[in-house]
Amino acid sequence: MNARTPLTLLLEGPQAWNRWRKENPGVRIDLPGANLSGADIPGVNLEGATLRGANLAGANLAGANLASADLKDADLSGTNASGADFEDAHMARANLTCANLASARMPGVNLDEAVLDKAVLERANLEEAYMQGAKLAGQNLRSARLAGTVLDGADLSQADLSEADLSQADLDGTNLAGANLADALLCDADCDRADFSGANLTGADLSGASLCGARFALATGLSAASLAQAGSLHGADIPMDIERELAKSHPELFESPYA
Repeated sequence: MNARTPLTLLLEGPQAWNRWRKENPGVRIDLPGANLSGADIPGVNLEGATLRGANLAGANLAGANLASADLKDADLSGTNASGADFEDAHMARANLTCANLASARMPGVNLDEAVLDKAVLERANLEEAYMQGAKLAGQNLRSARLAGTVLDGADLSQADLSEADLSQADLDGTNLAGANLADALLCDADCDRADFSGANLTGADLSGASLCGARFALATGLSAASLAQAGSLHGADIPMDIERELAKSHPELFESPYA
């Protein structure tokens, strides 16, 4: 490397960096706290790199490979990471404010306590990601893939989740008030105690979903037909006319699943 450090080599650009990584596949990339703010490194290979607490604010990481990278406490605010690969990355407490994560691959990523204010997550793959308590109010998650994702206690109020796949997701106690869930998939999701107040559920698939204690006050697009496919409605707050209809046709929905 002619006395060049990994950081200086990385700042030379993705072509030089990726060539060096290919020639040195066994070298561990350890760059905690590195200052990469504004770096123009699209397509860079940082798979498995340690970037804990690094400053990547405003960087261009479009199409970059950050799979299994350690990005805990990192600053990725304003970063362009569209189409980037974050599979199984550790991003707890990372700052992703205003980050562009459109079409990013993020299955299995740990985003516990990450800040995602105004982040773009449209068409992102977040399957089986860990996002407990995530603050995603008003976010654009249209067509996002969230199957099996852990979102218990998260704030998704006013979020656009139209056409999103939330099948088998953990939405226990999640705030979905005012969210757009039109044509969303919620098959077999755990929605116990979730708040759907004022949400748009037009065309949403609730088949097999557990809705114990869920709240649906002023929700639109809700019907007896859609709720009849749910796994349980025990203790759910649903419109009286729908409840009366289902109590006659599907009384088992209101029985306690724990009896």
